[in-house]
Amino acid sequence: MRHVRHIVLCGYSYVVDFPKAFDQKKSYPLVIFLHGTVDQNKLFFYHRERIRMEIFKPEDDPYIYAAPIKLEVDWNADKIFDMIENIKQNVNIDTERIYLTGLSMGGRGTYIVASELQNTFSALMVVSPHHGPFNYIKLANKLKNIPIFITHGDVDEVSSFEISKQMFTKLKSMGSETAVSYTHLRTHETGR
Repeated sequence: MRHVRHIVLCGYSYVVDFPKAFDQKKSYPLVIFLHGTVDQNKLFFYHRERIRMEIFKPEDDPYIYAAPIKLEVDWNADKIFDMIENIKQNVNIDTERIYLTGLSMGGRGTYIVASELQNTFSALMVVSPHHGPFNYIKLANKLKNIPIFITHGDVDEVSSFEISKQMFTKLKSMGSETAVSYTHLRTHETGR
């Protein structure tokens, strides 16, 4: 993938990765990754970049990959919307295939952002959503019509596995197309 860094007026700096065989005339799905921690220590910036690069990018099903960078506690839906609009102004995006994913605080942010932009995302993938300071279970009613895949380790020592399970149960009780994958991993990251 080629990398292009943007610092724009949307409120977030962000990185956009393009497929190796990028064709400007072709329409591509857009996958947005929301990172976790807000620590501004230089080592955490490297950590966020490493996590960002772990997302699977198949060559036979290419997509545009965007990763905003935030310094405040929670993700802001207006800033994500502005970022999407900015990307759409510069790249041919398939607006029926915009996906949102996030890890930890980014997992919680996935719920927060999608609850405010309910008609924007085709599906969500939530990885080890952090439980505080915002209780995301109350957002279930706004999210029930969006397909969601939740993955979480059952011995996660950073984000509450029990609250994640409660969210899954609440969504399913509302008829949501939500799938879940629980693993027996101590780690908080993406299935290591």
